[in-house]
Amino acid sequence: MTLDGLQAYSSPITQTLNFLPHPAWVREDTGEERFNPVWTQWFGGPPETENWTTVLAAQDQYRVQDLQERALRTGQGFQSRVKIKTLTGGRTVQVSFAPLQGMSGCWLGLLVELAEISPASEELQQFEATLHALRVSLANSLRREDVVKAILRQMQLAFQADGCILWLKENETTFQNCDPASEEVLPEWRKQMAATGNLMLLTGDAQREFTMGEPSALEHLQDVTLTVPLMIDDQLMGVLDLQFQAGPHLMPEQHEALIMHAEYLAIVLRRVQLFEAEKHARQSSEQALKQSQILQRVTSDLFRAETADDMAKVVLEHTFKPMGIQDAALFLTDPAEQEISLVSWQGMGAAVALMGKTCPLTAHVPAAHVAYNRTPLYLSTPEDAQHIFPNTMKLPAHTQMAAKAYLPLVINERTLGVLFVGFTDRVFFEEEHRLLLENLAGQVAQAVERSHYRTKEKQLIKEREETIARLNAILDNAPIGIGVFDQEKRFETVNPRLAEYHQIPVEDHLGQTLGDLYPGTSGHLMAAQEHVLRSGMPVLNIEATTANVTGQVQSHLISYFPVKTRDGRVLGVGTTQQNITERKQVEEALRSSEHFLKHINDTVPALVYVFSLEENRITHINPGFTQVTGLTMRDLQQKNAAQLAEMIHPEDRTPMMVQAEKVLRLKDGEVLSMEYRNVHQDGRWRWLHSTQTVFSRHADGSPAMLLGAALDITERKEAEMALRESEKRFQLVANQAPVMIWMGNDEYGATFFNTSWLSFRGRTLEQELGVGWLEGLHPEDAERCETVFREAHEQGTEFQMEYRLKRFDGTWRWVVDRGIPRFTETGEFRGFIGACIDIHDRKMAETVLQESEKRLRELMEAQKRFVADAAHELRTPLTAIQGNLDILIRYQHIPEVEKKEIIGDVQREATRLGRLVHDMLQLARGDSGATMREDEIDLGRMVLETWRETERVYSSHCFVLHEVQPVRLLGDHDRLKQVVLILLENALKYTPAGGEVHLNLENQQSHALLTVQDTGMGISAEDLPRVFERFYRADKSRHRAEDPGGTGLGLPIARWVVEAHQGRIWLESELDRGTTVHVQLPIKLEESS
Repeated sequence: MTLDGLQAYSSPITQTLNFLPHPAWVREDTGEERFNPVWTQWFGGPPETENWTTVLAAQDQYRVQDLQERALRTGQGFQSRVKIKTLTGGRTVQVSFAPLQGMSGCWLGLLVELAEISPASEELQQFEATLHALRVSLANSLRREDVVKAILRQMQLAFQADGCILWLKENETTFQNCDPASEEVLPEWRKQMAATGNLMLLTGDAQREFTMGEPSALEHLQDVTLTVPLMIDDQLMGVLDLQFQAGPHLMPEQHEALIMHAEYLAIVLRRVQLFEAEKHARQSSEQALKQSQILQRVTSDLFRAETADDMAKVVLEHTFKPMGIQDAALFLTDPAEQEISLVSWQGMGAAVALMGKTCPLTAHVPAAHVAYNRTPLYLSTPEDAQHIFPNTMKLPAHTQMAAKAYLPLVINERTLGVLFVGFTDRVFFEEEHRLLLENLAGQVAQAVERSHYRTKEKQLIKEREETIARLNAILDNAPIGIGVFDQEKRFETVNPRLAEYHQIPVEDHLGQTLGDLYPGTSGHLMAAQEHVLRSGMPVLNIEATTANVTGQVQSHLISYFPVKTRDGRVLGVGTTQQNITERKQVEEALRSSEHFLKHINDTVPALVYVFSLEENRITHINPGFTQVTGLTMRDLQQKNAAQLAEMIHPEDRTPMMVQAEKVLRLKDGEVLSMEYRNVHQDGRWRWLHSTQTVFSRHADGSPAMLLGAALDITERKEAEMALRESEKRFQLVANQAPVMIWMGNDEYGATFFNTSWLSFRGRTLEQELGVGWLEGLHPEDAERCETVFREAHEQGTEFQMEYRLKRFDGTWRWVVDRGIPRFTETGEFRGFIGACIDIHDRKMAETVLQESEKRLRELMEAQKRFVADAAHELRTPLTAIQGNLDILIRYQHIPEVEKKEIIGDVQREATRLGRLVHDMLQLARGDSGATMREDEIDLGRMVLETWRETERVYSSHCFVLHEVQPVRLLGDHDRLKQVVLILLENALKYTPAGGEVHLNLENQQSHALLTVQDTGMGISAEDLPRVFERFYRADKSRHRAEDPGGTGLGLPIARWVVEAHQGRIWLESELDRGTTVHVQLPIKLEESS
């Protein structure tokens, strides 16, 4: 054995030896032997010669050595009766030497003392031999199942019990029955009773402590359970129940042996417990090491991965074999858009994956769900996935996988995306499995983050290059001169425009000062540069006038500013130089145009004024102001803001005050407009359309003066009032009309509905105006109506259409709507006017007629199908009957035996023909729309009755009835019983004699679930989708057993009955394993009156 093996086995071997109450030793494959403390108590210590046989009597040493050598060669243990020499004298023992189960290369030796047994006490001899076999078996066993099996078998045999149950401690509160077929746990009162450590007798509901006494005191007891607590160090390891139909009859030696072995069994169970814990810890350590190696390889390769495809390939490459992962996909999130996209899919589903598919983070799909909640999602089975995400899991990429895991990629509370892994086999994601996957997701998240950083780095480099290119482009194409001087005031950078201004090439500027280029004329400019270098403050807008080489005078505006680092250190001086020669010329031209502007102000046909907020009065008006208001400048100088407000119509003063407050908050360039009435000096009210803006501001930015202008719109307002009066008269007439009248504008909005319309809709005019009336349009008609409206508006033509409109009582009514376009006198399209008429009754009559025609066609098709099916299926039995009868007529002297065979064939075919006719009539009734009765029935009782009737008829099969829960529902008693009979007869028909038929009925609150299961020939995957087709029977060549017959109509009839009850029926089957049929029926009861 290797050093690693010795370290792995050291702890369980030591525990095994220490727990054994007999002298024992372990022999390693290296020949090394270790002895337990009991050996030292008997013999004073380990053998000095490293050969345990030295403790044997001389006549037994060589014989046992030969047996041991043979055992080591063959791998088969041995047992032998020998004499030994102990510290207290000679003893007779049973020596056992056998390989340790579960530990390759290790052997366990055991010396068990044999008591002196009287030859006449054969029962005690057998008892002791059985217990010895138990001790030997337990000494050689470390696996839990071997220990349990030995205890149950040997203890029941030793104490001649009729039954034996072992309850083992699963956790601090639960003791589980060791029988794998049982899920029973030890009741709490039994645990408390066992914790006393006393043997107890259980008879019915009574319990008492078991003590040795007169056997006759126990003879009258029936169905007795002797409870034996298995305790060590006051710790209850388990409970052993010995069951006796009468008794128990224990001799004193058996009673003492039972108490002694109870402690011994507790020691063995403790040993097994520690061994399993050690084994689990070792497996966990190995698993952790394997997972660590996987993560190391993945991490190493992810450092070199740059794209999402690279990352998914790395994950799949390193997890395909060790973890069984068949697919790996990567989803990345877009925080700005709150979306997630599939960017890579590697593996089996790559060919059908929806690459580039994007969906919101709030969508009900697995990847979005995991990214939004930042919690992993483990789907162990396809059923789990279908239940949670039914639509997504139907996609081709998902249907190829059994188990799936979605893992969020999170870095510093930021969700970068989701890692998906898929398995072709089912995976029950244990804690260590989940930990590995989540660590794997963490490494992928870091790789994604690194990829983001690399992308950003490349982007920054690109942006820097683009910025430099832009700066060079700006310098080369700027409409002003730009330059940079160093701290010695020498040119470092000069753009072409500055070189053009100076009439000197760019390269001749570099390294020169202004003094070098313009001696004697640039002193004041260089002094400004020096000031900028010393103070760090700019010197702006220095005007300089020079003559160019042609003698033309040029004006320039020069500014100097410091060029600083981010920490404020001055590197040099920057300069901008702008040719303002044209601006100077423009300023002169503007001064010349002031007279022209004054002329416009005096002649414009609108009033213009300037209002001083500081003086609270109008400070300037144009002649148009006097024409509109009748007030001169002298009149206005005597009126403040309050007096001017009195000139406004009382109904317009409040809106004007609100307008005035808004004007004060205007930004430069913004204007406010309003229409109001102002009184003329002659007393007449004039309508004005006024526009105001901020004309000038104080140094702090607050408005100082307002500029206003207004047009006289009195004539337009009077025309509008006349138009509204006309429309009012139209509405008055329309409201008296018995049809629904509406009017719309040229922007698809409704502007009027008459009283008939509003009464029909049960809504107010305000609710219907604009697009509000569309709320009453049926959703299925909305798109069609929108198309008709749009085309009519675009073409300006009349239209007519039918659609459903919701009435005030919530019902949908068909209406016919006709709209006619409206035009102005100049031909301008202004919208539509239309009327609607309720045609619902006529429409319903048309619908009923169409449905009747459709039903008639369906009945005709059903009749054709029935005739075709009948002709096809009746031909075979009729042909067989006719052929056999022809033989009887033609050959009248054939042997009697053959005649009986022919008559038997005719009878069978006639019986089959009768079943065919009966079944086809059942389906024909279903095709013709036969209805089911709806009576309140006791489904559970009906199922049990049908089950018992069938069980009495078919004695050749094994009937297994599971739980039948009470269920009451509305349905047709005879039809539902027919379904149960069909399912049971099918199960019996296709199950060989001796096979099992199971039935279960479960009440699922809203539904009842009936399940019939058999162990018969099963249905192949090719035939399963077609079992509900009429007359369909599976291919006989696919079945090993003899064809059981049948019409092929049973399941179609069953489905017709179940679906007529709004239920569902489906099959699950596996060839040569059996079939399970599920019937789900809704639980509905009649409402009490």
